[in-house]
Parts: sequence; C-alpha cells; structure tokens
Amino acid sequence: FRAVERALRFEEVRQREVVAAGSVLVQETRGWSEARGVTLAQRTKEQAHDYRYFPEPDLPPLTTDDAARADIRASLPELPAARLQRFVDVIGVAQSDAEVLTNDRPIADSFEAACAAPGMDSDAQLIANWIVNDIMGLARARALPMDQLPLSADQIAELVQLVRDDKITARAAKDLLIQLDAGESPVDAATRLNLLSMDDTAEVLDAARAAVADNPAAVVDYKGGKGAAIGRLIGDVMRRTGGRAKPDDVRTMLLRVLDDDV
Repeated sequence: FRAVERALRFEEVRQREVVAAGSVLVQETRGWSEARGVTLAQRTKEQAHDYRYFPEPDLPPLTTDDAARADIRASLPELPAARLQRFVDVIGVAQSDAEVLTNDRPIADSFEAACAAPGMDSDAQLIANWIVNDIMGLARARALPMDQLPLSADQIAELVQLVRDDKITARAAKDLLIQLDAGESPVDAATRLNLLSMDDTAEVLDAARAAVADNPAAVVDYKGGKGAAIGRLIGDVMRRTGGRAKPDDVRTMLLRVLDDDV
C-alpha cells in the first residue's frame, strides 16, 4: 500500500507539471519503479475503447453549482493538510512534529485536548515533544494501534505540567510513563512510585559527595580543565537519587563539593 501511495503522489505532481507546461497528457499504462521512485510508461492506448470504457447505468450524470459545492466544503471537518499548517503557524509546533501529529486524527485530537487543558496553552511544543518522542514510542512498544495512545489527553497534560514545573525530572517522568496505570493521575503515580523531585538539599549533597569520592578519575579530569567530565558525576548523582534530584541542584552541589566549599 505504501508503494501505491507513493506512485499516486508522484503521478499527481507529474501530471500537474505536464498540464502546467502546456503539454497533453497521454492515455497510457504506467508502472511504479520502487528503486527510482518514479512511474514509467509501459504501453499506450490511444482510443477509449482500448480501455473498454462504458457508462455506468446506475450512476447518472451529476451536476452541481457553486452554492452546493460551497455548502459541501463548509460541512467538511478540518482536513489534515490545513490542520498541519495551523499547528505550525498558529500553535507554534515544529513542522516535523506537526506532520507526525496530524498523520492520525485521534492523535491530533489528543494533542489539541492536552494543549487546551488549564495552564497548558503556552506549552504546545513541549506536549508535542512528549507525544512524538516518548508516548508514541510507548504505544509502539505495547503494540497498540497506530492511532491509539496509552495516555489520555488529561494524563498527557498533567505529566508535561509536572515536568515543566520541576515537580518531577524528565528522567523520572520517563520512568513514570511506563508504570502509569490506565486513568491514574500522574501526580498520584509519582507519589506512589516515589518519583517526585527531591527538595531535600542535604540528601542531594550527600549523593554529590559520594559521587565525587567514587569517581576520582572524573574529578581529576574536571579539575584538569575537562569541564565535560562533570557530566559523569551528574549521572552518578542522578542514579543515586533515583532520578529525583533536579539537575540544576545536582550541578550546584557538585560544584560546591569540587570547589571544597562543603
């Protein structure tokens, strides 16, 4: 089916270009070349009877006027192409993410419902990131239908809000995502799983001291001018705190320990 779709899309463009150039379209049979990504002429049929055309007796000619066509257009829902452009131009979602979100109407509906949740009107791109990069990945891992997400729009909005407000870290949110029960509030799940961000700076400090003590090579690299070495220490602290420590707090505490301030 994907090959048929690609062939039809190619033919739409090709035929438009032929007509735009003032040429005449030839009645012919064309085949799709998967390797080249083009259609190729196979045989030409010059007369209508070659194709054995005949009128359909049960389908009389249909004549419409401009008003009727306008009424039909007005009754249609927003079409995918228009919705994609609105996501980009009005909501402010990246083009690549908007293309993924609008591939399936239920997913696009869930995205818009999450954006419409209280306090989430300016977080469309963050919501899109979580749906495209994590939630749809979880749906694939669970072998769900392509148009079905494992979280409701309300769950998505609440999860993103928790991350945005530093109530949980991004790493903790990923752990929460795979353990969230159907219909469960993300904040309740974070409490149940002990994933809420740590506000105890003393505990973060203890983890920073332990990380520095257990990673002498990283400490030597950092103090020798290799600033990126602190990343190894940050990862160690995050592991020790179960991903609950806020990255900014971890960096601050590590710098204090490394500078021998504590």
